[in-house]
Amino acid sequence: MNSKNKVFGDTEIKNILKPINILFRVSCLDLNQASRKFWTILLILYNIVCAVILISKLLCLKPNFYWGKVTKIGLQMAQLLLWWIIRVRRKNIQTLIRKLESLKAGLDFRDYKKLMVLSKLTVYGVLIVIFLKPSVRIWNSIRKPDLKKICLLLQVNATLEIKHKINFVFFEFFSSYVETCITYATVIFYSMFCVTFALCLKFKMRSRSQTHRIYLKTLQIFEKFEETFSIMVFIVFAVLLLRIFRNLVAAVFVYNKFNTLPLNDSTVQIMLDVFLAFAIVFSAESIQNNANVLRQSLFSCSNSPYNFSFLSAQYVKISEDRKRLRLTAWNTFVVRKSLLLTLAGWIFTYVVILL
Repeated sequence: MNSKNKVFGDTEIKNILKPINILFRVSCLDLNQASRKFWTILLILYNIVCAVILISKLLCLKPNFYWGKVTKIGLQMAQLLLWWIIRVRRKNIQTLIRKLESLKAGLDFRDYKKLMVLSKLTVYGVLIVIFLKPSVRIWNSIRKPDLKKICLLLQVNATLEIKHKINFVFFEFFSSYVETCITYATVIFYSMFCVTFALCLKFKMRSRSQTHRIYLKTLQIFEKFEETFSIMVFIVFAVLLLRIFRNLVAAVFVYNKFNTLPLNDSTVQIMLDVFLAFAIVFSAESIQNNANVLRQSLFSCSNSPYNFSFLSAQYVKISEDRKRLRLTAWNTFVVRKSLLLTLAGWIFTYVVILL
C-alpha cells in the first residue's frame, strides 16, 4: 500500500475542516454536538450577552447620538442573525462535509497536508486577531477617550472608579467579540470548504464513467452548498461592506484633519475586511472553475462513435448545468472575481465623495 492510500485510509477530509470548529465553539456554537446541555447553556448566555450589548447601545443613542453607533447596532444585529442561521443549518453543514468525503480520492496527498497546515494556521491567526484587536481598542479608548464613540454611561477617565473601568473593558471586549467572531468563522469555513472541494476536482486522467460519477456528486454538493451558504454569504458581504464604509469615514476624517493616513483600529479593520472579501471570492472562483472544467471534460470524453448516440441526448442537459455550477449570495450576485471590481468601484467612489 502506497503512502497516499495509507493516509486516506486513516484520515478524512473532515479533519481539514475540524480545526475551524474551534472558531464556532468560541462563538458558542458546536457543529458536532450542538444538542448537549452545555452548549444549550452557552447558547442562552451568548444571546443574553448580545441582548445586553444591544440594549446598552440603544440607550447610548438617546443622550449622545452618533451615526457610528447606529452602524454598530446594525452590525451586531446582522451578526446575531448569521449566528442563528448557522445554528439552524448545522446539520446541513455536516451533510456537506460527508458528501465531500465521497470525493476525497481525488485529493492529492501533498495538497491534503498543505490544507491541514493552512487550516490550523488560519485558525490560530484568527484567534489572535479576535482577542488582540479589542485589547488594542480598549487600551486606546482608555488612554484617549472619545466621548462621541464611548457611551456616556461608560465614559473612561482618571476620575472614574476602577469598577467603571472594568465594566467598560468587558463591554468593549464582548462587543468586539460579537461583531467579529462569527463572521471570521463563517468566512474561514466557506473558503476552506471551497478550496478543498476545488482540489478534489483538480484535473486528472479519468475514464468517462468515473468523470460522470464525480460530476453527478459535484452537482449534488453544489446544490446543497448553495442552499446552505447562499444567504450567509449575502449577510457576510453586507457586514463587510458596512464595516468598510464605516471605517473609511473615520480614516478619511483623520486624513483630512492631520494630513496623514492613520494606522489605527479603523485602518486595520478595513484591511482585515478586504482580506476576508478576497478569501471568499477567490475560493469560490476556484471551485466554480474546476467544476466547469470537469463538466467540459465530459464532452472531450465523447469522441467515440460507439457512445455518441447515447451522449448526444445528454449534451443539452450538461450544457445547461453551467447555471447550476455557480455560487451566489442569496441569488443577488454571483461570487466571482468580477465582483471585486464592482466593490472596488463602490469603495473608490465613496472615498472620492468623502474627500
